[in-house]
Amino acid sequence: MAESEVLSRIDGETLEKARRELREDPDKRAEAVEELRTKIAEAKNDPEHGVVEFSRDDGPFLLRFLRARKFDVDRATLLYCNYYKFRHKYADLLGDMHPRVVDHVLRSGLMGVTDLRRRDWSVAIQLCPARWDSDTVPFTDNFKTMILLLEKLIEDEENQVHGITILNNLLDVSFSTIVKLSQAEQTRKGVFLELFQDSFPGRFKGMHLVNQPWYVSLVLGIIRPFMKQKMRDRLFLHGADYTSLYEHFDPELLPLSLGGSGSEFDIDCLTRIFRKELAERPPNSQETDTTVQQESDIPITDTTQ
Repeated sequence: MAESEVLSRIDGETLEKARRELREDPDKRAEAVEELRTKIAEAKNDPEHGVVEFSRDDGPFLLRFLRARKFDVDRATLLYCNYYKFRHKYADLLGDMHPRVVDHVLRSGLMGVTDLRRRDWSVAIQLCPARWDSDTVPFTDNFKTMILLLEKLIEDEENQVHGITILNNLLDVSFSTIVKLSQAEQTRKGVFLELFQDSFPGRFKGMHLVNQPWYVSLVLGIIRPFMKQKMRDRLFLHGADYTSLYEHFDPELLPLSLGGSGSEFDIDCLTRIFRKELAERPPNSQETDTTVQQESDIPITDTTQ
């Protein structure tokens, strides 16, 4: 294994946090990655995994799993196997996984990455479900977009160490939208929770719901049985009490619409994040080169509990 394969660029406070919270030792990083790679090679021969294909074992990729499981190699191995088993299990839901395929979701403002980080420096994904046109856009497209976004964010070592937080602003979400969300296969079968809890190499620091109407309890009632205690402890229902957000987010970085003094949610942020991918031709695409060139020129401008 080439030593440079697993070199990390984190330093300063991020490195100290990795040492303190993740038990990451730069001097033993390569050794841990090699041990994980060996265990993965053994797991490939386990009949339990059947026809699941483990397609990547490069050092930087494996490092994500070690960080997500605090350098416990056995737990990192299990997470790695679950990651690929999840993609095999839900292959019908994850087909055509390319930003160009869900371009309409990326541009809708349904989800994005805020400029703010939590007090613990985790990156924040903001969701605005009222912007989902549930009459014309299948929920599967939202599901694909979320996974693409998570994969993009976890490429950043800072996010691997500090984690990811979700801020779900349910202002103006309709009853019919919540009903359709509750009926989606990903909700009924607990697919999202399976992803967050056991099948993705990220540190999920919290899910914050704000402006949630009473009927959101329909969805919560469905997913709670799938929640592990750790996830339940990181679910926060704020309602319209924005002051409770201040315990988790710096009010100077929260937008005015959420009681802060920061800038509003940037509806175009995902088109910038995926600018390179949006200019590419998706796998198996029948589009002409002219179409691709035209697209590449687009400006990417309860606390009541």
